[in-house]
Formats: sequence, structure tokens, C-alpha cells
Amino acid sequence: MPCPTPAGCAGRAARPGTSPWRSSARPARSCCRIGARLGRAARRGEPFALRIAGGGHFDGRTLWAGAEGDLPALRRLAERVRAAAGRAGAPAAEHHAYRPHLTLARVRGPHAVDLCPYTAALAPLGGPAWRVAELCLVRSHLPDGRVPGAGPRYEALARWPLGRGR
Repeated sequence: MPCPTPAGCAGRAARPGTSPWRSSARPARSCCRIGARLGRAARRGEPFALRIAGGGHFDGRTLWAGAEGDLPALRRLAERVRAAAGRAGAPAAEHHAYRPHLTLARVRGPHAVDLCPYTAALAPLGGPAWRVAELCLVRSHLPDGRVPGAGPRYEALARWPLGRGR
């Protein structure tokens, strides 16, 4: 199979649960090996519904909005992605409990911040549902520190529709 190429998946991933697997390997090397496996993982699932709801924080360093909807389907997809990556030989970062979320802000610097007031403000949050219909492989370009306030950029490398025959 040829290496997957960008197929119109635009910009920053703005859906919760888009990072079930992270690798420190260079995507150019891993991308070709993992493409066919991710395609199979996507075909094994069906589209499902999610919505943004509530929020929280990770260790006073990352503020996030939560997800509701068909979380079992999202978790199954995340496990398939992890398994596909492992079978393709891509080294995964440390494994931790998968919590579907959309990152809203990160604390810079060495000290955590009291994010509880922001978490409380997110509690009543509830957005409209949307249909998750594809899996997208995204490369993160982290800032090099030369531009103050610069954030990461995201590049879609490939996408696969969920379900058979789509």
C-alpha cells in the first residue's frame, strides 16, 4: 500500500478523542506501515455521535472540555488505533487511561495553576451532537520557542471513513 497522503482533512483537530495513540516516532517512517492497519481499524467501526459536555483538568496543567454520546464506540476505536499502531511497530508514548476530551488550554512554565474555577464554569457546558464518520491521522508540529505565544500546528496526513463500504 502506498503511504497515505493528505486528503482534505483540515487544520487542528477539534473533536474530542482524536489522540488515542501518540508516538514519538517520525510520522514519515511510521506513516507507511500504519496506513493499512488504520484503514482496517476504521472499517471495523461504524459512525457514531458525540457532543462536547462538561469539563475538567489534568493535574492543574491542562484544561479540557469533556465528551458525551457513544463513548463505548469511541473507546473501541481508540483501542483499535492503539493496537494497529503497535502491530505496525510504531512505539507509543506512555500508556494512561483514555479520557475523551478537547484540550482548551495548557499552563506554560513549571508550576500548576488552580484550574478549579474554570472547571466549575465548564460544568454546565453542553454542545450540539455531531456524527463522527472518519478516522484522521494527524501530525503535530510543536513550536520551537522562537515565537512567543506560538502554539502547535496540526497537519492531516490521511483519513479513513468509519464502517464498511463508505
